[in-house]
Formats: sequence, C-alpha cells, structure tokens
Amino acid sequence: ASMAAMIEQMKPSPTFSTFSGSGFSIQYPDNFSASAMSGGVEIKGERADAMVRVDVNPVQKGIDLDKYVAENAKSTVYRGAAPQKASLSGTAAKVISYGSGGATAKTYFVMSGPNVYRITVSWPNELEAAFRPALEKSVQSFKLK
Repeated sequence: ASMAAMIEQMKPSPTFSTFSGSGFSIQYPDNFSASAMSGGVEIKGERADAMVRVDVNPVQKGIDLDKYVAENAKSTVYRGAAPQKASLSGTAAKVISYGSGGATAKTYFVMSGPNVYRITVSWPNELEAAFRPALEKSVQSFKLK
C-alpha cells in the first residue's frame, strides 16, 4: 500500500461513537478504540501520537481550578507553558498547549465537584490536517454528567 493509502486508513473516521465514563461522556472517531482506565478513558488509533485521554483526579477542599492548573503547569510534562482560558461544551476550562518535535499536545482541565477532569489530546505534526479536526471535535464533545 502507498503511504497516502496508509495515512488515509489511519486517520480518524468522520463517524463518532460515545464513551460514557465516571461523571462524563465523550465522543470519539469510531475507528479509534476507547479503553477505560481508572475512572477515565484512553482513546487511540493506530498511531501512538494520535490520542485523546480523560483522567479524573480528586482535588483537596479549598483548591479551585486556577490553583490546580497553576500547580500542574509547573510540571516537566507541560514545560512551564502558560495556561489559557478555554471552554468545553459551555463549561469553563483551562488549557495548556505543549508538545515535542513530532507531536502537538493540549491538556484541558475542567472542575466538577471534588474532581478535576484532565482531557489530553495529541496529534502528529506532519499529519495535523488529517488528525487535528476530528481529535479536537472529540475533545469539544466532552460533557459532564
């Protein structure tokens, strides 16, 4: 198969399925697989650098979204990137954009009750046009229950 045919086969499907998790739901391309993991979900296709992951993290009383995200932004994962205001399905959120040479990544943070939902998305830079629209559509479908 040609490289173009292989890329076409790997890129996210325009048809979406829904994953319902602990306190949330999210849609994802139906040619990707959704694997439940400790209250969250990991959604992946054939490429490891094209994915959406939802983690659920309990937060101590008195810590709000701004404080939680500010602390997380200091981690080596995010390389000190500055959090920005964002919105997911109408819910106030924060987003940190980062990545490496080969892939771009963003992590969104949404708070609900005692939990922060961390939604991470990444796509390969050289295939951004093929992957980013569907993966960002998946992130924007995230809804708190």
